[in-house]
Order: sequence, then C-alpha cells, then structure tokens
Amino acid sequence: MLSGCGIVFNSQEVNFETNRGFLMKQKLLKPAVAAVVLGVAMFAAGSAVAGIANTKHNLGAQGTGTNKTTATGEICVFCHTPHGADTGDNVAVPLWNKTLSDPEAFKTYDQLGTSGTSTYDAAQANIGSVTLACLTCHDGTQAIDNIINAPGSGMYDATGGGADGLDWAWEAAGSDPLSVDGTGRLLATSIANLGTDLTNDHPVSMQYGGGGISASNPVGPMRDGDFVMPNKVDGLNRWYVDNDFMAANGTGSTTDVLDVWDYKLYTRTVTGADARGVQFAGEDEPFVECGSCHDPHLETTTFLRISTEAQNGGMSNAGSQICLACHTK
Repeated sequence: MLSGCGIVFNSQEVNFETNRGFLMKQKLLKPAVAAVVLGVAMFAAGSAVAGIANTKHNLGAQGTGTNKTTATGEICVFCHTPHGADTGDNVAVPLWNKTLSDPEAFKTYDQLGTSGTSTYDAAQANIGSVTLACLTCHDGTQAIDNIINAPGSGMYDATGGGADGLDWAWEAAGSDPLSVDGTGRLLATSIANLGTDLTNDHPVSMQYGGGGISASNPVGPMRDGDFVMPNKVDGLNRWYVDNDFMAANGTGSTTDVLDVWDYKLYTRTVTGADARGVQFAGEDEPFVECGSCHDPHLETTTFLRISTEAQNGGMSNAGSQICLACHTK
C-alpha cells in the first residue's frame, strides 16, 4: 500500500499520499533520479506494510484485527492493485482497487445548522480526495470485499463485484465480534460505519482555516483566526501542519520537514461557491480530509498520526494533541 509512504529527497518529501497531478510530475524525473526515489520508496513501503499487518486493515487470512477472510492472504489488495486500477475522475489515491461512492451522496457538516456562524467559516466541497476513498468501506453502502482486481488470474471486474463485492465469507479475527454483516458491509451499529450522513462527524472536504490560503496567497490570512498557520512545501502547492508533539516525543518526525506523522492538507481546486455562498479560491488551496488526522497504514490507536510509544503506551490522542495541533484553543 503506497499511500502515506513519505520519503525525503533533496529536503522535500516525495509522498504518495497525494493527488494525481503530483504523481504525474514524478514521471518527469530523470531516470537515474527516479530509480533512487523508487528504491527509497519501496523501502519505506516495506516498513509501512509491516505496520499494516498488525492493524484492523489487514483483512486477509492472517489478520488479527476485527474482520478477516480466508479467501486471500493478501493485505494491500483490499485497497490497491499494481494493475488495472480505477482511473476515474474522482480517484485521488494511487492504484485504487475499489469502486468509489457517489461524491454527491453525502450529507455534509455544513448542513448541520451552524452555517453562517463562527463555528463553520469554510467553504464545503463535495466529498472527494482521499476522504472518498476511505468512505468506500466506511459509508457502509458496499461490501469491504469490493475489489476490482482480485487475487489470482482472470479475477478482474471493473465493478469490483458491485455493492455486494465478491461475496467472501468473513470471520472474527480476534476477540472482538465481527463488525460486518453477512453481505460484507460494516454493521450499521459499528462506529466505523459513518454512513452517508456526515453531519455528526468532524467536517471533511472543507477549506483549512475557513479558507484564505491558496497558491497565489500562501500566507493568508485565514478567515478563521483560530487555526495554526500551515507550512507549505517549497516549490509545490502542498500544505501541512507540523506534528510538533511527535517531533519532540516520538521518532521519525522532523520539524519543518513533511513526514508521515505530519497533519496533511490535501490540495484541491474548486471554483465558485458552496451551497451557502462561501467562496472557494478557484485555484489550488488546502483542504481537510480524513487523511489529515488518520493514516490507514499506521499501527496506532484508530490510525491517528501520533504513536502510542510517544504517548508512553497511552491513547494516541491523549491530551487532545491532535486537536490542538490545528486548533488554537
């Protein structure tokens, strides 16, 4: 699984948890440089897979999380494929191996009733970017074994098997009961099933800081002053918020260098205004998505971007460190 495997090259990160535009830029690298980048990326990916194997996202036969199937021993295949990946307009994740949900099928946080108040200044885009990929499973509308290019020869199906997936059998992987039903969909009672009504979840696919930062205005100011100013990657329209806690208490994180532990903001270009009339920049600007706080490959509490080791074995968000990284409260 390549998403989220960040590497530093010439003081800039080559990070595969990104949009397709940045991925295309990598094709312009000179062959020798590309070989070096690929080699380091493969090393980083190998380390990430070791973590995935011990998480609930290992749905294969060796999984020890909540749900597993004996139909395959593979791990990455539930999200990624090296061949025949989905290349549709809404795909923002590399080598995506599942059918995406309808971006317009979701009820978003701006519809909760706080519109026009100080609690929600940002423009709200359609659900997209990596958030839409996460919701492939976590909206509960299709089976978690919806896989476009399943293991084995001749198993390609552009629909991934449809909403019912491949009809694989599921069993409890550990001491916790199954969190999927007989069709392979997440149970409606599972907290992991966010559904299509996202009004009771932290807003996603929204401008960071209420908007105000963009390619032509990288220093703001933001419309909402209660947010930490994000860092911008040199030479790229890409932003992130430093994980100062991990830099000070963990390993693998460096201040002012984008790495896997930092809170990633996802570059999107949306024109016009949202349903409330709040304007988008109409150019590259940073958005908050599921991947801003979570990385599906990390062996941390609920995949949050703080390690349990840094919290001395405690919950990853002890002291609300993740919340306070962006919100100045």
